[in-house]
Amino acid sequence: MQSVFEGYLDKVDSSDYISTKVMRVMKDVLLYKKPSRIDALSEKRGLHFTLDGIHLNSKGAQIVADAYSSLIDQFIIDEKEVRDGEPYEV
Repeated sequence: MQSVFEGYLDKVDSSDYISTKVMRVMKDVLLYKKPSRIDALSEKRGLHFTLDGIHLNSKGAQIVADAYSSLIDQFIIDEKEVRDGEPYEV
């Protein structure tokens, strides 16, 4: 997953913001529930894929979902090819 994010981050300028204060992180996680609010705070902090350098915002979550979805699709294809003995096309 790290290489996936690095691929995206190589293309953008990003802040080095990361909260080292436990209470700040807890406050953010407890108070920011709506994706639109999380994304707005991420943008304010100069972050592209996280709220605080740790927790994903909606863009970061979508990247993770897409990456895992792609892996799952490939496992399904591989299994069908092994079971049927023929290449499988989606």
